[in-house]
Amino acid sequence: MQNVPYLKNEEIWIEVERFRLLESVSSYLAVPIDSVAIAEIVFRLRPVPFPKLFSKYKQDAAITPDLKDILIDEDARLDYAAKRIAWGKLINCGQTCVSPDYVLIDRKVKDRFLELISDEIRLFYGENPEKSNDFARVISSESVNRLSALMQNGKIVTGGTTDPAARYVAPTVIKDIKPGDPIMQEEIFGPVLPVIDFEEFNEVYGIIEQHPKPLAAYIFSRNKKLVREFIMKTQSGSAGVNETVMQIASPFLPFGGIGPSGFGRYHGKRSFDTFSNLRSVLVKSNLLDIFLRYPPYSKLKTKIVSLLMK
Repeated sequence: MQNVPYLKNEEIWIEVERFRLLESVSSYLAVPIDSVAIAEIVFRLRPVPFPKLFSKYKQDAAITPDLKDILIDEDARLDYAAKRIAWGKLINCGQTCVSPDYVLIDRKVKDRFLELISDEIRLFYGENPEKSNDFARVISSESVNRLSALMQNGKIVTGGTTDPAARYVAPTVIKDIKPGDPIMQEEIFGPVLPVIDFEEFNEVYGIIEQHPKPLAAYIFSRNKKLVREFIMKTQSGSAGVNETVMQIASPFLPFGGIGPSGFGRYHGKRSFDTFSNLRSVLVKSNLLDIFLRYPPYSKLKTKIVSLLMK
């Protein structure tokens, strides 16, 4: 049976075509171009949600867009939280599948956190991130315009500048965001981080549950009971406690989504298991053949079977 590569594209499929992806895959895998022709079907069916498209095919693992939350409790180690969140959000300019999409933070520590994360961004990329060799660019000018439109609500704490021609979006943190704002309705996939504050911890679950189950969820807290509660009351493909993104780096932690964010698991041995066929084989002995299963089914047979099944 022939193995066919399935290539998932996003809204920037024109960029993919520009790099002649089909020819590159064909050359790299040393297979005929028609072996990767399914990619063209994916391109043409771009408006169809990925899980629906592949419901017609055998599929072992997939990841789809979602919103990944970060919860910061009042007793979190804020300096570490700011550093780790800034790194996890801004690596590859926010264009990773497990990049945090929004922060839910206790109102008592919000202002201090905003100060700290702004400081960390400056330490990472300098006063002008556009000139930093360590800060990436978004994939296209269209993505810049999309991200710029998402910044229209709330108050910008740091960043906010864009340059479509250079595909540049500054590392941006926005406060005073409401759950119904446009930026909370889609995966951001860029260096923009909205922040929502709360007074009572139980408020966060209502906000999180407004969105489909994400690929990842994060919590920063030193309260072990609260961490356990968060893990029990939320659902996500993976989770990080006092950390972001790094859960995908371990070969010992199976990685994948849940529900709309994807299905299947891979990494380490789980990759082998996921893409292998678990085949059930029954070998029957010829030494004895139990007559009870064969008709006609007399009252005696029925009584014996009933006794055996108790």
